[in-house]
Amino acid sequence: MPALPPHSLPPEFHADRRAVLARKIREGVVVLASAPVYPRQRDDEYHPYAPDPCLRYLTGCAEPHSALLLAVRGGKVEREIIFCRPRDPVAEQWEGERLGPRRAAKVFGIDEGEVGAEFEKKLREIAAAFSDIWFIPGARADLDSRVLNLAKTRRAANRLG
Repeated sequence: MPALPPHSLPPEFHADRRAVLARKIREGVVVLASAPVYPRQRDDEYHPYAPDPCLRYLTGCAEPHSALLLAVRGGKVEREIIFCRPRDPVAEQWEGERLGPRRAAKVFGIDEGEVGAEFEKKLREIAAAFSDIWFIPGARADLDSRVLNLAKTRRAANRLG
């Protein structure tokens, strides 16, 4: 996989975009994930990676296996977390440089950076304080199932009081 283009826009540029989104939705949790990487059939090479346009628009992040959680209250971003793959020198020899969670948060001007393995835990933790979850269904089946399972669990809990 070729190296990613340099991050040429300042973090404030994308922070302003997240602030506009927060004002529009007023309250809830925004869940965005990167586009999947598609391997070619019976081959170990990959198609050229095309980052998710929504995630890139709000963060500038073009890395595969990344995601964004925004907690929005009163039209303002209350908490923001970017998730990405950890640094791995061996994998980076073959796939290109990875930012890693801490560096990604700094580069993209986001409060927190976490490894992707923490995504579901943080989603449940943050979503517990909100009634609305905003996400784009159909882009990634794994994300759809995680969010829908969370919604089912919450509805069942509400029915039980």
